Amino acid sequence: DVDIIYLLGVPPIVLKGPGFDKVLVERMSQAAGLPAITDITGVMDAMRDRTLRTLAMATPFEPIINERIEQYLRAEGIDVLHMNGLGIRKNVEIRRLPIPVEYTFARKTYSGSPRKPDGLYIPCGGWGSIHHVDLLERDLDTTVITWMNALICRSMRRYGVTQPIKGFGKLLASI
Repeated sequence: DVDIIYLLGVPPIVLKGPGFDKVLVERMSQAAGLPAITDITGVMDAMRDRTLRTLAMATPFEPIINERIEQYLRAEGIDVLHMNGLGIRKNVEIRRLPIPVEYTFARKTYSGSPRKPDGLYIPCGGWGSIHHVDLLERDLDTTVITWMNALICRSMRRYGVTQPIKGFGKLLASI
């Protein structure tokens, strides 16, 4: 049986504009008769949970997606101080990138910020970001939010699981 619907994929939601995640959650909940959440909603909840107000954002996406993500976050009171994107359009191309590319690119993006942000956001399910969260947090002395650690955290909290998960960053260690 299904207990909750967790819709992944930031680009289709942010292209519809700020607040569309709430509209979509309501539609999914009504249609399925189940609680629902979207990727971007879970990410923003995680950012609020860790009190992140400023971010560096490293993405594999093309500029239009990056700009829309930034607008979405800004509408929720979260400021992107520095952003870099690889300009990739197709998911298959993102998945072909060697795993270390994400770590190196995210580290460079965070370090290139004009001032120290509260955290680092890495959107995109095509990257293996969960593998880099703990290392990036230790190396940069920050908090890293990805689609995966936000999904795990939100799901565990939804069902009252209070066992911290070590080795995958501050968000999951805070459960």
